[in-house]
Amino acid sequence: MRIMIYSSIKLLAEKISELLKSMTKDVRVFCVDSISPALIRSQEIEFLICDLHSMDAFSDLRLRQLARLDIPVVFLVEEGSGENPPYPGFQVLKQPVKTNDLTRLIRAVHNEKKLQKVVRATTFQRQLLDSIPDMVLVIDDNYNVVRLNRALLIHLGLERSEISKRAYRENLGRKCYDLLFGRSQSCEHYGDSCPINQIKHGAEM
Repeated sequence: MRIMIYSSIKLLAEKISELLKSMTKDVRVFCVDSISPALIRSQEIEFLICDLHSMDAFSDLRLRQLARLDIPVVFLVEEGSGENPPYPGFQVLKQPVKTNDLTRLIRAVHNEKKLQKVVRATTFQRQLLDSIPDMVLVIDDNYNVVRLNRALLIHLGLERSEISKRAYRENLGRKCYDLLFGRSQSCEHYGDSCPINQIKHGAEM
């Protein structure tokens, strides 16, 4: 993980840097006394810690630029000072900095990164399936709908203007026989063949 610490107080930045390095080997820390979104992007920073007192000279525009960065931003504030981060969404780390607080933040950053990867992968998969003009339905061996595409939603009666992320979510996890035919049990119960059961019994489709 690449972490940047912005503070005009060198000793403070160095102390936090030592704490971070003692917690995990998988970290590279950059201590700086000036900062910009361009610098953060050029160093591929994943996590930013800012000393709130060092932010006094920052313009409102610069703060808004930091707020739009696609990385977690944490502000250092004095214990009991009552100071709050300048914009909603920023987290606060109290001084003196405690190892437990840093551990909690690092864990939160790791979890957020994992979530973002899942979201990006899911979005790509949906876009890929939607690019196929034929109907696509992916089902697990318990008849649960795992993936479906836009062509199938249109076949089910949705207008293109009605298709949204919610339309996909509402149909994931449904039984295929319910989604396609409005049935309460598998198709074999109604005397029809079921490709899922045929595959289970060794048939090649």
